[in-house]
Amino acid sequence: MAQDQQQEAAASTGLGKFKKLSQLSPNKEKLFAAADTGNLQLAAPLATAIVPLDKLKQYKTGQPATDVITNMDELVYPVVNGQSKKLSGTMTLAKVGGRWSAARFNADREILQDSAALLISQGSVSYKLVKILPFHVSFLSFTDSGGLEFIPLQEDRERDLHLGRPVKAELVLEKYVKAANDYNGLPI
Repeated sequence: MAQDQQQEAAASTGLGKFKKLSQLSPNKEKLFAAADTGNLQLAAPLATAIVPLDKLKQYKTGQPATDVITNMDELVYPVVNGQSKKLSGTMTLAKVGGRWSAARFNADREILQDSAALLISQGSVSYKLVKILPFHVSFLSFTDSGGLEFIPLQEDRERDLHLGRPVKAELVLEKYVKAANDYNGLPI
């Protein structure tokens, strides 16, 4: 089976699991009514990448951001209510042992909530979800004529990064290098 077909089959199976699991959660945690489960659909997946701490520590001003970004075998699917066009959750597919399967549900829902409209109507723009794990920050990345851009998914006033405002990826990385070099490995 081709990779795209494997992903589609795993995504379809995962959406079924998402619907079942969401109805098992306590009432106060439900993001949608049982009647809405039939309207749930998957938006375009986001490839996932990370900026490893060791590479971030070695990042030098002017270096291309792509040199420190490591792609992962994960896809994050926004789960959308087809009628209301609102984000109902997220589903993460991971490739393990050569096979794609649903690995996590709603792990990225909060960080994607404010960008949901952008993701649902992404048009010709292809986004990637990039995470700097030690600092618990995530970005939507995309390429435009000026190069790689990061859209912050969380506010970081200390580093002058504002939710939803695109910034050159290299500038974002420069802002985190000192913190990466000072990082002691303890949870932030």
